[in-house]
Amino acid sequence: MVCCGYLLPAQTADSQYDRSKYKEAEEAYRKSLKEDTNVPGRGPYNLGNAQYQQGKYQESADQYRESLKNAPDKTLQADAWYNLGNAQFKQQDYQGAVNAYSKSLRLRPGDADTKKNLLLAKRQLTEQQKQQQQQQEEQQQPQNDQPQGQQPQDAPPPSPPPGQAQTPQAQNLDEARRFLETAVDPEDQRSSRKYREGEPSKKPAGGGKDW
Repeated sequence: MVCCGYLLPAQTADSQYDRSKYKEAEEAYRKSLKEDTNVPGRGPYNLGNAQYQQGKYQESADQYRESLKNAPDKTLQADAWYNLGNAQFKQQDYQGAVNAYSKSLRLRPGDADTKKNLLLAKRQLTEQQKQQQQQQEEQQQPQNDQPQGQQPQDAPPPSPPPGQAQTPQAQNLDEARRFLETAVDPEDQRSSRKYREGEPSKKPAGGGKDW
């Protein structure tokens, strides 16, 4: 589930997305992009949401960036940065996710969901950097450090990906996965309709945006 959407006038695209038919919605949004002349930036944003729901994280990230070029207001900009962070987190680009969430938070200070996602992304980035540093150190060890007559042993594998092992970070990582894989719920659909009607509204506290 992604942040509440800015739906296009094309009823086909809207209804397909609302019914979780994201492949059909993607095709419909592509066809209706030319009709998105009243509110620049919303067309690519909607297309990115449909792609994100299908697991096309790189493609959705590209659309969120395109949306940011013409986003008409801070609300859309904050949502686009937020969902861009989601897509980058999914690709394990934690530095990119941190940057995106930080920019969203500047536009919408105090947003609890963005703060939570930013914290998770920072933790993942720290863990990722530790693994990379460990791998570099192991690769730099000279071969003559091995005892004579023994073959060099393979370097130990890096720590398992987030949420796949019982590590101190497991609880946070499971939470991140749940955020990233939650489906669109009725509240999001109602919020999407409000955006389409030109009456933006933020989801109630506790519902939250999704990864």
